Amino acid sequence: MPDPTEGVLRAVPEGSLSLSKAEADGILEIAFLAIAADRKLHDEELVAFRAVAGRLRQLSGSAAAPTVSDRDFELILERFGPDLDREVAEEHLRARGAELTRPEARKLAYKVAYALALCDLETSDEEFEFDLQLIDALALTTEEADALEDEVLDAFQDIPE
Repeated sequence: MPDPTEGVLRAVPEGSLSLSKAEADGILEIAFLAIAADRKLHDEELVAFRAVAGRLRQLSGSAAAPTVSDRDFELILERFGPDLDREVAEEHLRARGAELTRPEARKLAYKVAYALALCDLETSDEEFEFDLQLIDALALTTEEADALEDEVLDAFQDIPE
């Protein structure tokens, strides 16, 4: 099986966009909500999420290297992890979506979330519902979401096993 983390990072290339710290934090929380949508945190999702956290730090200028220490990763999970309740998660999603005012940041948030959703190679009704909520929270059209999904799927092509 191809390395899903590689696909996720290809969907969010280095230097692809400069982000503010607030944008990076918002995208990171949306990313967490994406992997938690089915109420299960799979190992491959957590590995890819950690890599995304490092990449977002780079894009926001917070770190030169895309590594996230074990302690920093624990802090990130503690910050986002306690509230996996569906209603609370939807409130957070809507709030983070509203905070992302630049179209580029909203599109990147969708790409990151969609890419992370592919990591466990499973689909669920909860993930499908989350995707619809995410499109709405980010004020994307169906056509925009479809185009972004195509970009992510292209990024996953030809990944060595």
